[in-house]
Amino acid sequence: MYNKDLAEKILEQLDRSYANKVSLHEIQGMLPGLPNFSVKDWLQAVEVLCEQKVATCNPLIGQSGWEDAANIVLTNLGREMLSDDQRLQALGDKLFKRKAETLYDDLARREVPNLAASLGGASRSSAFANQVAELVFRRFSSLKDAVVESYIRPLRQTKLGITDLRENRLHRKLDQLWEQELLRARSIASSLCQTTGLSAADVHPWVSQMEVRGRQIKLSVFDEIDIARLEGQPEVSSNAINVPDIELHDFSFVQHADMRAAITRDQIELNCLDPKTATKSVLVLSGAIIEALLLDALVTSGEWNLEEGSRKNLNEMIEIAVRRNIIREDRLSHAVRSYRNLIHLGREIRERTQFSHADATLALGAVGVITNEVRRWCLKRGLAKATTP
Repeated sequence: MYNKDLAEKILEQLDRSYANKVSLHEIQGMLPGLPNFSVKDWLQAVEVLCEQKVATCNPLIGQSGWEDAANIVLTNLGREMLSDDQRLQALGDKLFKRKAETLYDDLARREVPNLAASLGGASRSSAFANQVAELVFRRFSSLKDAVVESYIRPLRQTKLGITDLRENRLHRKLDQLWEQELLRARSIASSLCQTTGLSAADVHPWVSQMEVRGRQIKLSVFDEIDIARLEGQPEVSSNAINVPDIELHDFSFVQHADMRAAITRDQIELNCLDPKTATKSVLVLSGAIIEALLLDALVTSGEWNLEEGSRKNLNEMIEIAVRRNIIREDRLSHAVRSYRNLIHLGREIRERTQFSHADATLALGAVGVITNEVRRWCLKRGLAKATTP
């Protein structure tokens, strides 16, 4: 079970940082002050957002599941959902306020004075307090329908309906709103009861009972949210889910212009491939991109010139890049280092190289993580835009 509050925070941060692709580590740095969530909590939250098609990323998948994630970004569907949420939240607040702000006006102006007059000398009795509390409670009860019409129904009619995250947000909104309105109703009931001279202590039992009943109604509103999620979700068409997202390919940190152009070209092609149906192509292109990124960084660092570096193999580049702190560890790059040989069919057959779409998915994750690490290394060295022709 994933942490819905954490998933919401991640989604909101992705919206703020759109359209930059970020790694899991970068998102964690953007959200300081959160409770001490485990790495597993973070990964589960990102995984669910991707499963729901509101975000996309390149996951690094190990034997025990997701181990890291790179290139995390909102999808078009995710942006549409957040835009709907913001608009409908504002609309819901206005609709609810319109219903709630005049809810008790006629009580003070007409009904309670009429009740006091009808009771005559009994207007300072517990019977009067009981009836006033009941009048307030009846109006307060109508807020259940106001919540449904203001917040639940509009969300139910959107493309995604009421998702897990929207349900979580509605529960939180209702908790806050209901307590606020319940305290207001209690205060109004107490004040109206005291208009005939009853003390606060005299009316306390009746308004307290009204408060208990009001909290019971809140539970029934939670049921309305659950019903709307389980029963009333519109079917999301496959076209809506699979709307292509704008892919950004910012390799401006790559110093050699020809290298930068080649990496960008290969990344664009890689983004169009499905690891399940183009497994080998994904592996080969991933290896090529990682090799090019490391080559450019190592040449920039002064390890070799471009001609010398071009004769080195990926294994050697990885080892030196780790030593020079260009990348923090080599386990990600090792995921693709053996697959650069797949372009030689004779070697593939002779060495009986085995691979699957899981390897391709791992390679995609490695590309994202290595890209972020090389970019970070360039920024620390003060390398902004590419400079070498």
